[in-house]
Amino acid sequence: MNAFQFFFSLLLPIFLGNCGQPVERQQTKIVASAADTSLAVTYIANAGVLISSGPDKVLIDALHRPYLKEYLSTPDTMIAQMMAGRPPFDGIDVMIVSHIHGDHFHSATVAEYLARQTDVRLVGPPEVKDSLRKASADFGAIESRIHTAPSYT
Repeated sequence: MNAFQFFFSLLLPIFLGNCGQPVERQQTKIVASAADTSLAVTYIANAGVLISSGPDKVLIDALHRPYLKEYLSTPDTMIAQMMAGRPPFDGIDVMIVSHIHGDHFHSATVAEYLARQTDVRLVGPPEVKDSLRKASADFGAIESRIHTAPSYT
């Protein structure tokens, strides 16, 4: 089992289960096996995390703005770091958006991020792509990097 499989099988339900609950900002490093496979998880806000394993980096539900008072939102300083591709947000490979609720996704912010970070691919439900089409000043420039996965209700 590699580090990403370890995270998704054990830890993602914990993060998603705490959606909307106050959680201190922290960085956690997890060793998935004795084979020197490590995984770093950086908490961002609400259900947002940055997952790193070696050079591979994935952002999940990380770019959102204030939504409802009971949900933590991504701090503006952290959004600025992401937009500029400054560590630890440099070299992001994939951004995952679980759904379009405002505590997981802000279409204008994600559209701007994809326009600035031209190597990042996004995976999310079809509603994410539809929302980005409306929010993006130049959707054609980012469309090929947006991949949809089935949405289950």
